[in-house]
Amino acid sequence: MMKLYSTFYCPYALRTRIVLEEKKLPHEHIEIDLKNKPANFKEISPYGKVPVLIDGDARIYESAIINEYLDEKYPEPALMPPTAAGRAYVRIWTDFANNHLMRAGWRAVMGPEEKRVEALEEYQQLLQTLDREIDAKSWLAGEQFTLGDV
Repeated sequence: MMKLYSTFYCPYALRTRIVLEEKKLPHEHIEIDLKNKPANFKEISPYGKVPVLIDGDARIYESAIINEYLDEKYPEPALMPPTAAGRAYVRIWTDFANNHLMRAGWRAVMGPEEKRVEALEEYQQLLQTLDREIDAKSWLAGEQFTLGDV
């Protein structure tokens, strides 16, 4: 059975938990307290963070990489579009979320008090960018729920 090392409050780990649920994949969930990590956690997670998925001999970390791995290995239901262009589009917006949206949101909530208003404005602008992209579509990539929506 797969093992997922995760932390309840981590939005990146949440994405992987959503993918596992969407695909109905049985797994053992191992909660990690990132403020009090187990002594051997660096052996499990070279970066010292969550999520980490153990699937047989495979050890995968970084949520976007784990999620694509799960979609490739367990193709039903598919969480990536069938075309190369569609998959690239989802990866672009996943990168947008990882490198812009999540960081701005974190700064708005956890950043220095004197910079939170500015960070919140940036976060709102980024959300508007995403909203314009989705526009009248059901999901980011159209009618299919994808890893970009996760």
